[in-house]
Amino acid sequence: MLRTAFERQIAALRITSGSEEMLREQYKTLTRLIPFLYTVCIVVSLTLTVSFSDDAPRWLSKYLPAVLAVVMIFRRRHWMKAREMADTAAPSIMIKEMRGTAILGPLLSGGFTFIGLALMQYSDHFEQSLCILSIWVTAIASAFCLAALPIASIMVVVATAVPMILAFLTIGGKTYLLLAAVFTIVSGMLIMMLRESFQRFTDIIVSRTVINEKQKQTEMARQAVTVMAYTDSLTDLPNRRNFEKMLHDRVNGDAKGEARFAVGMLDLDGFKPINDVYGHGVGDEVLIQVAARLRAALAGKGEIARVGGDEFALIADGVSTHAAVHELSRTLRAALADPIMVGSISARLGCSAGFSLYPQSGKDPSRLIDRADMALYRAKATERGSAEIFDASLESTALERAMIEQDLRAAISENTLHVHFQPIIGLSDGRLTGFEALARWRHPKLGNISPATFVPIAEQIGIVELMTDGLLRKAATIAATWPAHLTLAFNLSADQLVKPSAGLRIVKILAEAGLPPQRFEAEVTETAIMKDVVAARRTIEVLKGAGARVSLDDFGTGYSSLSQIKDLPLDKIKIDKSFVDQICTDDKISNIVRSIINMCECLDLTCVAEGIEESGQFELLKKEGCEHGQGYLFSQPVSPEAAAKIIRRHATSDPAHVAPRRRSAEVVAFARAG
Repeated sequence: MLRTAFERQIAALRITSGSEEMLREQYKTLTRLIPFLYTVCIVVSLTLTVSFSDDAPRWLSKYLPAVLAVVMIFRRRHWMKAREMADTAAPSIMIKEMRGTAILGPLLSGGFTFIGLALMQYSDHFEQSLCILSIWVTAIASAFCLAALPIASIMVVVATAVPMILAFLTIGGKTYLLLAAVFTIVSGMLIMMLRESFQRFTDIIVSRTVINEKQKQTEMARQAVTVMAYTDSLTDLPNRRNFEKMLHDRVNGDAKGEARFAVGMLDLDGFKPINDVYGHGVGDEVLIQVAARLRAALAGKGEIARVGGDEFALIADGVSTHAAVHELSRTLRAALADPIMVGSISARLGCSAGFSLYPQSGKDPSRLIDRADMALYRAKATERGSAEIFDASLESTALERAMIEQDLRAAISENTLHVHFQPIIGLSDGRLTGFEALARWRHPKLGNISPATFVPIAEQIGIVELMTDGLLRKAATIAATWPAHLTLAFNLSADQLVKPSAGLRIVKILAEAGLPPQRFEAEVTETAIMKDVVAARRTIEVLKGAGARVSLDDFGTGYSSLSQIKDLPLDKIKIDKSFVDQICTDDKISNIVRSIINMCECLDLTCVAEGIEESGQFELLKKEGCEHGQGYLFSQPVSPEAAAKIIRRHATSDPAHVAPRRRSAEVVAFARAG
């Protein structure tokens, strides 16, 4: 068995490591420790030389140790230089160096041991003990310095222990025989320890390799999600989010106020009939060709993005006058003048355009877009195919916004905003697990106003915190009357999330409403977190400390990296509706969603899909292992009274009693509760 083990160790010298990473880690470890090994050996060698110089022959006490010391000095310098190239050395060089060490290490140890044993005959018992101790301590230090190369470390122990044990047996006597037995046992144990140490070393490198590979895969998935989140999957143009970000970056980068550019919104004229008559396949091909023509027309002059079905947005550099805008508009219309051919189908399109100018039309990115939209609306109302520029005549829209701002302040003050609730369903069994609270506002003159309109306004005028507190208090008071297993999900705005006292204030509101924090789930967006990561973390930790859960909403639509997901104490990730919409029609999107679900499983996070509207989406998400979902397939957001009815229906139709072979369609029907 010893012969077999020895042969295995020798065989290790003739092969490369299982991976270059393992080989390089061994080599780097040796470059750090071998110089220390030689330093110890040189010091001990010189110490023995001085101790025995008076009695021993000069060739033994001076010349041989000196030769060994010189060799070790040169080898130490060699390994110090090797340390500088440890990260770039070729595998063949590393293997050659380690083979040399596996041979030279035991030879030097054997030579050192021979000198020490030879000197013992010229010394008294005290000096002999010192000599034995020096040899053995040096051997142990050398073995552990070479632990990353087990064949070398083990052979160092053998090359030191065997001569000493034989010498003790030759001398004879009870004391030396006992020493021989002790050294035999200790050497065996030391060899076992070295083998075990190398196994742990190997396990660590293998584990690190696996972790690095998983991190690479996760990072690739994140990059793919980011690309999809910022790119229109049909035309490969930047999408709305990307356009808004580009515009935001451009405005913020204009510190001196010297930039001049136009923001344009384009709407295709005549596209809807193409879709209606020839179908979406032809319509998609038309959009692809339109995107290519617009990109070419604007090449070197700015950026073009697709921000809606047949709507495009652009940033045109250097365009600052009405004449320049109209010239650009003619260029864009000319790009679409020739028929677009899709097979035998010939499609003719025009475009209407609206523009705002920076900085004349405003310096806020969202206002520039809004005002370009206002101009587009007037262009379409005036004459199809025309172009308009934002001016004072469009201020009626701004006045309407001002009215909304004032009335929103009054609505918040009078607590007339209300909440609706959208059910969150377990996809595997149709169980009702909770509701997401959604803000609603019915304006006395304008009717229902979307949260997408009044929430940003509340943020811009600084009343979002007051508004959110009131809505949270309403939602929590209602949720406190629900069965104990149902949770309340509530969106926190960016401004709310980063306030120093936000966490404590939310916990206080929950306590006043009688809703245990354990039944509360705060939904935060990547964009909100990135506004102030430190402050956001503080709020999240306060909520977590109180027992609440935290979910990352609209995953993939913000700007954060996976390091944020890894470092923040999240419980859940919500897949954005923009991905769910295309999961059945776009293989890339399907793969992205699958990656997100797998990532959630790896990070021990719950996964929720938003915006499920079709049974095919439900089936695919369920198949991939997504745990929860919400969307119009199950229920639209409903009033508190309607939510109570849904709760009662689910309470009387326990899905635990559903037959195991129930079809997915029946689960959906159950989840919708009629």
